[in-house]
Amino acid sequence: GAKGLVFIKNHEEITHFIVLRGGKFATGKSEVDSIGGFVSPEDVEGVTGIIKKTAERELKEELGVPALKVADVFDLGKVHVDAGMTNNNPDLFAAIIDAQEAKKISDTPLNPDRFELKAGVLIVPMSQLPEVIRNNQDGFFLSAVARSAAYGIIDFKQLRFP
Repeated sequence: GAKGLVFIKNHEEITHFIVLRGGKFATGKSEVDSIGGFVSPEDVEGVTGIIKKTAERELKEELGVPALKVADVFDLGKVHVDAGMTNNNPDLFAAIIDAQEAKKISDTPLNPDRFELKAGVLIVPMSQLPEVIRNNQDGFFLSAVARSAAYGIIDFKQLRFP
């Protein structure tokens, strides 16, 4: 599968990020979650661009906008979720959408996948990223943030960390 972050760009500046908030079956809590899911058979057609296809499909589903235009998808590599316990190493991505596209997103999207946990969308100003990082325990989210900074997609220098 692939999990990642969505950033909103307004006039060449990343101003917001998007996460999901909903119940997680493993913890039984309502938590902030990154966006993504399993690779589907149609994502692997042609073998190249699997992460991009998976990310775009998952964004459209989980944000509830079937015609969402994704400006860019960055492959952030793989992450070992628990190298001591499992060999599972899903892909990470960062996606960029334009501010005009973000206006199409409802805070309560209707995800057509009946097997998905129901989650609401949170569009958060980049100024709140440090607080979300401090209060988040989702390894995919934290890894995607760190890799997004390492690849120069976001700039930690512009954020206020206490």
